[in-house]
Amino acid sequence: MAIGGANITNFTQAALDQQRVLQEAILARAVQNGSLSREEFLDLNNDRNADAQLRDSFAKSDGISPEEQQILDARQLAYGHKLDQYRDGDFKPAAPGGTPYERAQNEQGGKIFDGIREGTINSEESLSLLLQQRQIAAGSQQRDPVSQQRLLDESDFEIKLARKEANPVTPPVPPPSFFKPQVAPGKSWGFF
Repeated sequence: MAIGGANITNFTQAALDQQRVLQEAILARAVQNGSLSREEFLDLNNDRNADAQLRDSFAKSDGISPEEQQILDARQLAYGHKLDQYRDGDFKPAAPGGTPYERAQNEQGGKIFDGIREGTINSEESLSLLLQQRQIAAGSQQRDPVSQQRLLDESDFEIKLARKEANPVTPPVPPPSFFKPQVAPGKSWGFF
């Protein structure tokens, strides 16, 4: 019995999505157990955001070609290698990005790191916030600056809520539903 191309593509995409969620969980777990410093986390977080932007850029152009998939696969291998080096203490992070967008995402990543390390952001919240960062990064090249800033402001508010900061500024318009990971009510991601 042959399986149609669309079914294989859907299966492959679902597996890749699940792999990306697992990678975010691994990143958060490394912060929780103290195996990553703040700078190392921020560098890896920036890499994940850049990968999301690149994947989005490739996908927007007629889908991801085999050559583009090789680039993404190579970046994924490099990310895993860098994570291992950081956890082993064999590598020092590069300086954070310099564009205003990169600085804003880097600042938010630092707040997420602090919340995870302090214990004010739990496992599900950290995963949700990291996935939200990837989704903001993925569409950043197509958004106008006002829309991009609105998403960054909404994300910043959600980070403050997750960290249980006293008196966060009145929330902006609720973020689009695509920022909410699809987990059944009452269920957890099951990674922690």
